[in-house]
Amino acid sequence: MAAAAVSTPGWVCVVCRSPVSRTAVVCGGCGTVLTDQSRIRDDPPPADSPGPPDASPGSGGPPAADAPPATRLEVATSAEPGPQAACPTCQRSPIRPGELVCPFCASDLRRAAGGGGGPGGVELRFDRGTVVIPAGETAVIGRHGTHDSGRVLHGRVYVSRRHVLIRVAADGTAQGREENPTANGTFVDGRRLGTTWSNLPDGAQLRLGSATAATVRYGSARRTAS
Repeated sequence: MAAAAVSTPGWVCVVCRSPVSRTAVVCGGCGTVLTDQSRIRDDPPPADSPGPPDASPGSGGPPAADAPPATRLEVATSAEPGPQAACPTCQRSPIRPGELVCPFCASDLRRAAGGGGGPGGVELRFDRGTVVIPAGETAVIGRHGTHDSGRVLHGRVYVSRRHVLIRVAADGTAQGREENPTANGTFVDGRRLGTTWSNLPDGAQLRLGSATAATVRYGSARRTAS
């Protein structure tokens, strides 16, 4: 007798429900960037598992048990659609209520919607997107950087993987320095940064290499006070 087939748990894309691997970065079905929010488990019951006992009237079987809680996949596919919100970074929609990461561009929705992370936050406004650094945090800006800079600077060959460090103090002021001297340099209003911290004033032009620049913008409360 042939052995019964054994179903194995898998992963699916929450947007199009196509099967994906646990380590996949992009869904092959719809192109969605896969994160912990956009890749969910799909655990089918074993193929040879018996069905529920007969609970029809007069059958003599035990009464039907309460239905088990819905799985994450069932919740995602059966819930009523929420408001058609769009990602503040890539402008694609819909974004489900409660999402922490955009399923399309993988940007942090809390930072993207924060307008500089609050009154003390700082924005680096590049031509292809904005990097938001909340007060009290230090960001690595580069092709492999933090705070979404890796996505914004993707493909910029004259920008290093860890090009420059930017830290924002609790009062909302920003400083920058190179972690290691870069071949193409980092410049603030035409002045080259070194490996010691230098002030980044509101409105300054931050240039990475020869062709990538951003405008430094402080939070609205900090601009009003200055």
